[in-house]
Amino acid sequence: MARIADIFQVDKESLTGDTELTKLYVPQPVRFWKRNAFDKVLDDLRDAAGKESIKLLNTGDFVATTVDDYVRFMQICYEERPKLVQLVLGDV
Repeated sequence: MARIADIFQVDKESLTGDTELTKLYVPQPVRFWKRNAFDKVLDDLRDAAGKESIKLLNTGDFVATTVDDYVRFMQICYEERPKLVQLVLGDV
């Protein structure tokens, strides 16, 4: 949850598991090549994903729409590659 709070620049205590990521997003002026919050979430998911997890993302069988979805996916990835997930999530 701390990572999602950091990405969307919201207070961690304001998040619950069923918080929808789309409701956290505040549109910013479009800047050439500037990454938005959803890009960062997708980067996290792809960077942490192992071989099987990446298949779920690529086929569309998994879509992170809530905070719980993000957390659950990171837990799945942690089972495959714990050190990589720790690297992706950092010190949150």
